[in-house]
Amino acid sequence: MLLLYTKQYANSIIVRTRDQAIIETLDIVCDVGSVYDPSTNKFDHHQKSFTDVWDISKPKYQKIRLSSAGLIYKHFGKEVIVNAVKQVWNQDLDAETVERLYLRFYDSLILEVDAIDNGVSEAEEMRWHMKTGLASRVGRLNS
Repeated sequence: MLLLYTKQYANSIIVRTRDQAIIETLDIVCDVGSVYDPSTNKFDHHQKSFTDVWDISKPKYQKIRLSSAGLIYKHFGKEVIVNAVKQVWNQDLDAETVERLYLRFYDSLILEVDAIDNGVSEAEEMRWHMKTGLASRVGRLNS
């Protein structure tokens, strides 16, 4: 859904599939396909070799790999913030505010998604804290 706040993907149709033939025809692929390659718009984190984290220099992030949502946010998050604020509040943001919001939104929501999606327990050295209850909300959507 983040991608719908980008210029390039604002009018896109979301396709849910694991069919490789269909995946190969898509403009951007998230969370399937076993490939992470931003140059070809492939954003999956399910390969064993994938180890990317938000910021390797900070211990808080070192054991929480990015999920596909984290990858999308890493590459498109600033544009999403700018466009969402413009659409909802009809306001432009300066670069410093965008950067501050980008980091804050990661810490307050996306980090939780990354941790849950990658099986990192909240209690594991308290690297992250449940803030949204998002996992239970998503879980209720699953049959």
